[in-house]
Amino acid sequence: MERLVGKLGLRSVAEQCVSMMINGRKRIPDHCVEKAMEILGDDVREVLRARDLLRICGAIDQNGFLDRVFIMEILAEASRDEVLKKMILEFSVKHFREDLRRS
Repeated sequence: MERLVGKLGLRSVAEQCVSMMINGRKRIPDHCVEKAMEILGDDVREVLRARDLLRICGAIDQNGFLDRVFIMEILAEASRDEVLKKMILEFSVKHFREDLRRS
């Protein structure tokens, strides 16, 4: 948030509100996070956790539940990329070795 304020020079936003967001005392609205991602690109991934990114893109709903259909669509898209396909397989073997043997 600090980078975004600095980059855009947001002086119209109440400084106290921005300070509360920067210090984690106030939740940053989704539309602000989306705009930050648009403006800052990869820099925003340094400060956002994966769970936040999943929530923003709709893979996790407001109640914190995973959208299983959406996750499977993401995996289907990822499987078209050979590097990601290999990563998915390695992850599956590492974390689900026993389950894979039983099935």
